[in-house]
Amino acid sequence: MELLGFGVSDADEATFYKVDGDRFLVIAATTDDFTIVMNSRELSTETKAQLNQHFKLVDLGDINWLLRVSITCNLKDKTIALGQQAYIEQILARFGLSDARPDVTPMELGADYHPDSPGVSPTLLTPAEKTTYCEMINLLMYCATMTHPDIAFAVLTLSQFLEALRSTHLKAVKHVFCYLLGMKKLKLVLEGNATIAGFSDADWASQCHCHSISGFTYFVGLGTIL
Repeated sequence: MELLGFGVSDADEATFYKVDGDRFLVIAATTDDFTIVMNSRELSTETKAQLNQHFKLVDLGDINWLLRVSITCNLKDKTIALGQQAYIEQILARFGLSDARPDVTPMELGADYHPDSPGVSPTLLTPAEKTTYCEMINLLMYCATMTHPDIAFAVLTLSQFLEALRSTHLKAVKHVFCYLLGMKKLKLVLEGNATIAGFSDADWASQCHCHSISGFTYFVGLGTIL
């Protein structure tokens, strides 16, 4: 990539960029897949021809699917919509929750899942249930990272009790799945002409352990990117 005049991103060594006057091109590499973002089809065609001289390329055309995320580009409105409906339906079916009743919140309001809380069941999970719980948390983390930051706090909270899991925790993680069931068609929309804005806050009073919990969110327009 450097031989072809690309720079390497300081944030991600698998991301390469090239600027030619008013034209720019960014390539993100994932194993043997390249995702190309550009403002010039001509520059993209030139780059593909150059890369094809070094190794055989298969051009799959405009992107619509990447790493279990559906991608819809609207050139007129200059937006990109990211969704994971198929992924959510797959993980719901995996745990027999496809026909469950959807919930409207990722967590119950004011819920305290600390093992010493009076609202938490004393019944410990079996080894098999623990394995299932960890698998569910892992799958939810991917969804929270990619397209559903709305479940990030719930997943973070429920991942804190992996060494002392109770039946209440298993019920709570299923609650997150039921929330996604109702929200599976929603997409994260990023706007092309929007500014980047960041917000941060901290919460102390709502936590029984009295440890401050901080958080931050960055937006491109109305779309959350971090």
